[in-house]
Amino acid sequence: MRVCRDFQNQFKRLPLGLLVILASGVGHAKALDIQFDFSRDTTRFFAEGTEGRRILESAAAYYESALLDQLGALIPAGVNTFTVDFLDPPTQALVEIARPPIPANTVVVYVGASNIAGTFIGSGWHGGIYPSGTNAWLDYVDTRGQAGIVYGAGANEVAPWGGSITVDTLDETGAPRQWDYSLGVRPADSGLHLYSLLIHELAHVLGFGICDSWKRRVDANSRFTGAKAVAANGGAIQLDSGRTHWNLGTTSLIYGTAVQQKTAMDPILIAELPSYPTALDMAGLADIGWNVAPALPAPLTPVITTTLNPGSTSMTVGWQGSSLFQYTLLTTTDLTSWRATGPTLAGSTGSMQMVLPIDGLAKGYRLLVENRAPSATGMALGRSVIPAAANEGDGEVLKARAHPGNGAMQGEAGRSSIKAESPWCGGCSRATASMNAGSLRGRVARR
Repeated sequence: MRVCRDFQNQFKRLPLGLLVILASGVGHAKALDIQFDFSRDTTRFFAEGTEGRRILESAAAYYESALLDQLGALIPAGVNTFTVDFLDPPTQALVEIARPPIPANTVVVYVGASNIAGTFIGSGWHGGIYPSGTNAWLDYVDTRGQAGIVYGAGANEVAPWGGSITVDTLDETGAPRQWDYSLGVRPADSGLHLYSLLIHELAHVLGFGICDSWKRRVDANSRFTGAKAVAANGGAIQLDSGRTHWNLGTTSLIYGTAVQQKTAMDPILIAELPSYPTALDMAGLADIGWNVAPALPAPLTPVITTTLNPGSTSMTVGWQGSSLFQYTLLTTTDLTSWRATGPTLAGSTGSMQMVLPIDGLAKGYRLLVENRAPSATGMALGRSVIPAAANEGDGEVLKARAHPGNGAMQGEAGRSSIKAESPWCGGCSRATASMNAGSLRGRVARR
């Protein structure tokens, strides 16, 4: 994925017929590279040039900015090999394949869309891995070269190779599922917010709610007790019945802001209500072993606001800034090529604005956000050294390990008073029958 991107957002009509594109972009140094494999995207939901692809890459960009871990490359050689498993997007069946090599600092996610049974709108699968070879290779694959324990009761780290994400294509009536492809504040009745779903599913691929280092921090009362999450919440956090999400309705501050919202890792996605990563969501990722960058601004914000000034000869363009970034306001006359309206501004925390003359030819504005000091993150993009088979000595018996994958599915909260609340359940395999309106209507999970 590219280091620098521009993201488009929804369209908003202003006085004088001026069309403003609510948009942002981030140029950033990154440690993590989320690579998508589209070979299972049989419906072409994420095809090149589609809105689905744009939102998918935008969601990945957030985690690439936020997670600073160094993951070693997984490169089979000689007797040292591995296979992986994941939930196949078109069939929703578990498949196991021999993966091609995975570069350092890379997570691979198979993506696609299909009609998911029941009320579920998406699934995220934390992929399993099955290495065989020498002891040094097995240990290396377990941790991807990190210092820590990934599997078992003492787990304090996570080292995924990747997994899979499936987006639902049909609603409960059999009609095409309506998705909202915006990145910020959205118009009413615009469908389910795809960015929110993909942010949620990617967190599960990365281990949230599923990996061993999560499970060891869940107590007998289904509360998450990770130190960073407890600090962010002011106490242990009650989980949903599947113990893979925060409890329904849990709120926190959008990460890096003072804005309160429902957490991204709530089990339910509510129509017309986007959910961005919150301080509690990111603390959960930190507790399972991810090195989370501090004080990231809200994802893909700021959203541009516009005010027509008295006299109708100028307008004020405003946004919420951060001292971590610098900002360049761009304009366009054809929605294709963009130029700067003025100098790049050093970011400050809080409200920022520019006053611009009304331009009758301008059709939109875009805010380009760039990291002011890429080196300040302290990220060293070195590669871990893979132990050679020879390190084990001649004649050692080759061994194999199995680390099965796991996943979860998300339900939709409908627009009417009758809600389809479908919590996810990681690590089980069951179905629950319909209940009264407003309560659980279905529960499914795969192992």
